[in-house]
Amino acid sequence: MLRYSRYIITNLAESTLFIASSLTCLIWLTQSLRFVDLIVNQGLEMLAFTYLTTMLLPSLLGFMLPIALAISVMFTYHKLQADSELIVLRSAGLSRWQLARPALQFSAFIVVIGYIISLYLLPISYRQYKEMQAFAKDNYAAVLLQENVFNSPAPGLTVFIRERHADGTLRGILVHDNRNNAAPMTMLAEQGQLMKTPTGPSFKLINGSRQEINYDNGQLSFLSFDEYVLDMRLFTKQKIDRRKDEKERFLFELIDADEEMDERERAKYLAEFHHRIVWPLQNAVLALFVCMMLLSGQFNRRGNLKRYVVTLVGVGVLLALHIALSNAIIKHPYVAALLYLIPMGVTGAGLFVLLHNQSTSPIPDSPPAEAPAQEGEPS
Repeated sequence: MLRYSRYIITNLAESTLFIASSLTCLIWLTQSLRFVDLIVNQGLEMLAFTYLTTMLLPSLLGFMLPIALAISVMFTYHKLQADSELIVLRSAGLSRWQLARPALQFSAFIVVIGYIISLYLLPISYRQYKEMQAFAKDNYAAVLLQENVFNSPAPGLTVFIRERHADGTLRGILVHDNRNNAAPMTMLAEQGQLMKTPTGPSFKLINGSRQEINYDNGQLSFLSFDEYVLDMRLFTKQKIDRRKDEKERFLFELIDADEEMDERERAKYLAEFHHRIVWPLQNAVLALFVCMMLLSGQFNRRGNLKRYVVTLVGVGVLLALHIALSNAIIKHPYVAALLYLIPMGVTGAGLFVLLHNQSTSPIPDSPPAEAPAQEGEPS
């Protein structure tokens, strides 16, 4: 590898690593705030919290890589221009393509990393994330029931607790079970305790009453009890019936859709399939676009703010188009063609600009001064 290529790639690697890690950590911290309440108020262990939030990192990193690489290419070539290094390289006879080649070589490496994340790490990590969520709900069901709040741990079930003591005793309990619409049930108890059983968490209620109405015959039944065990089966059933969403599936699983899926679910899987293929390619497309914008035309050591602003806006438009088209595929599957045509068009334009008319010479900082007239020569 030529020395100038190694120099540019080193600068690109350092800046990309810094920008990608900074952006990923920033977004990761904002996403982690959603789970802080599980630690502060609901007793989730710190180790479980760390594992749960760490599983978000591959998806965040995969999303941030094209953005970080585009910013890194802009920053690196701006630095080369500000230090007059681009002027020197062009004066040495390097063409636009030769100047852009290190960035494109590095972007090819980032594309490979992007596909590793998109095709392998993303489905594995997101699957672990969803399973950890179900595990946390199942193992922390007791602390998820907050005091003086109408909790709804499962659809159709409402639980109210007036007090909760440190030993796990619950006082002032109301449980309304409407999961069976034909026979809703309401229970009141002075105290109780939530127990974990092989089938899931169960309520042990003490000194209370059970009321149930049968809408078929209009009969109301009332039962007073000293001790009653209510099998809630909240989370075990959810884990068995839980269907993997599109982010949890590998690429071949997105194509092989389940028979019971409706059309909208199939469309979501199709949109995720195209996104997984095209998004890593944005690393190379955006790097080529930035090189096309910054290396075309004349060089000026004093910089060109307008060109950088236009380049930044162009990067934002390309990213926004990809996201908008990925979402539009759900309602309009034929839009998927544009998801491929736009990167192909940008690639073609970039290659044409970088390979065409490469004999541009640098612009001097100031026009050359006129030579003083010699004595006896007309001025």
